[in-house]
Amino acid sequence: MKKKILLILLLVVPFIAGSAANIKGRSRSSMTESVNVQPKKAKPIKPVNRADTVASVAQDEEDDDKPVVKVQKKAEFPGGREALREYLRGTLIYPSQAAEAGIQGTVMVQFIVRRDGSLDNVEVLRSVDPILDAEAVRVVKSMPNWIPAQDNDRDVSSFYRLPINFKLMPLTDTKGKSR
Repeated sequence: MKKKILLILLLVVPFIAGSAANIKGRSRSSMTESVNVQPKKAKPIKPVNRADTVASVAQDEEDDDKPVVKVQKKAEFPGGREALREYLRGTLIYPSQAAEAGIQGTVMVQFIVRRDGSLDNVEVLRSVDPILDAEAVRVVKSMPNWIPAQDNDRDVSSFYRLPINFKLMPLTDTKGKSR
């Protein structure tokens, strides 16, 4: 597009300059020499491939969906932090193999909350044990859509880190005493 405009300007400027010179009483050739514009040979115009245009638009949309690191308003679980805690309490299942082995700890999970609220690229940043890691990833992947982060008053994709704590509770007898 820029090449087309430049070519048109290169062809039109000497004509306008020559016309202006004639109005002032100068000859067209002397004005053209003082402007020193040489038109270039026009290259054949390449037909626009619709697929390239669509791919370019798709690429722009992909770039627009790259996760933003610093946002004005963080992504949020629907209902807030307390709703997230309740969801985790109700959905998280302590794997029996890990419980029997006495394995506990905090798994740090990172994921992307997309502009539409969907979760993507769930990964474990800090592992405790493969059994607990798998349960943490399962729970995050089963979450409903979140409220996306906002930056400059528009929804953006962003990273979110979520610690998921696996803690064994001591067994109690019927009188409430620990065994």
